[in-house]
Amino acid sequence: MPLGSLHRRKFKSNMILLALVIGFVALVFAITIVKMARAEEDAQILEGCPAPISGDLSTDAVTSNCDMYMRQIEYGDERAKFRENLDKRREDYAKPRAEALKKYNKALEERDKSATNDQDEKSPDLESDGEKAKEQEDKVISTDAQDSEMK
Repeated sequence: MPLGSLHRRKFKSNMILLALVIGFVALVFAITIVKMARAEEDAQILEGCPAPISGDLSTDAVTSNCDMYMRQIEYGDERAKFRENLDKRREDYAKPRAEALKKYNKALEERDKSATNDQDEKSPDLESDGEKAKEQEDKVISTDAQDSEMK
C-alpha cells in the first residue's frame, strides 16, 4: 500500500505519541529502579543490624529494647481478656435466641391445646410441632452446655 497524503500528515503526531509512550515507559522503569534501591536500604534498617559508620561506640547507656519476656506476659493477659469477652459475647448472643425459642414453644403448646383435632387421630410415627420445638430447645441448651464445658 503506497503512502498517501494522510500518512504524511499524521507522521508527526504519530512520532510525538511514540515519544510520549517511550517516555512513560522510561519513567516507570526509573521509578521502579529507585524504589528497589530504597527497599534494600529500608530492609537493612528494619533488620536492626546496619553496619556502623565509625568505630566510636557510646558505652554510657544501653538503648531501649523491647522486654520480650514482659511482652509475652502482657500478650497472655490480653489473650485471656479477649477469650473472656468472646465467651461473654457467645452467651449474650445465645440468650435472645433461647428466649425466642421458649416463646415459640409456648405458642406451639397453646396452639396444640386449642386445636380441634384429637392427638389420637394423628399417626404414632409423626411428631407434633411442639415436640419438635422441644427437641430444638434441648439441642440449643446442650450446645450451650458444651460451649461452657470447652472453657
